[in-house]
Amino acid sequence: MNYYNEIKNKLINNEINRKVKNYSINKSDLDAYYNIGKMLSEAGKHYGEGIIKEYSKKLTNELGKGYTQSRLRYFRRFYDVFSKCPTLSDKLSYSHYCELIWNDDFNKINYYINISINQNLSVRQLRERIKLNVVRQTISKWEQGLSVPDAEMLISISEVFDTPVSTILGENIDEKEKNDLKVISEKLEVINEQLSMQQKQKRKRTINFLIIMDVCIILLFILLTVLGSPYQNWDYSHPEWAVIGTIWHAFEWVL
Repeated sequence: MNYYNEIKNKLINNEINRKVKNYSINKSDLDAYYNIGKMLSEAGKHYGEGIIKEYSKKLTNELGKGYTQSRLRYFRRFYDVFSKCPTLSDKLSYSHYCELIWNDDFNKINYYINISINQNLSVRQLRERIKLNVVRQTISKWEQGLSVPDAEMLISISEVFDTPVSTILGENIDEKEKNDLKVISEKLEVINEQLSMQQKQKRKRTINFLIIMDVCIILLFILLTVLGSPYQNWDYSHPEWAVIGTIWHAFEWVL
């Protein structure tokens, strides 16, 4: 198969279909780009990764601008992802799907497809929804002390909640430096060190607690061994002695 000619013809036919009235542009784009991605994937297996650069150059020379290496890789990724997913819905545009193709969680992809269709989300609204969910997950991990967001994510958080980075960090940052990745990264490095110290202290407290528990169990074992089983001679007609004797016997049985 001449992959290049097939791809070029698909692109030309798709441009023609997009200009035909009453023809679904979404369906035309999805069908064309899916099949182009499939051919790029197959061509790559036969001729190597360099085929993207070669085809990009030839398509640009013959069809004009708009066929960058990045765009061809998007076609291929589009096929790679959605060849494993249910049938594509032409209720969404190719641009909608491009917002999802770098997510490896198919459950999340299907979730975003469904809400985009049901809520009639634009591409911008879908992008903001994805960004908001990522921000929420990041904040949740930060609150639990599991991780600290990087500088770019911190700026995204500040934009989503319309809150200055300095307020989020609880630090004083000059107005000129509020979006300076280097300055924010330095602040985050300090926070990371503090988080690391807190985690070490938490582990140390846990280890100390376990050691104390071990010592208590050993002492209890020694005590029970020395005392033997005095509860056997107790008067169990009294409820209090009956409870204590039962607990003592249980400890002996466990140890």
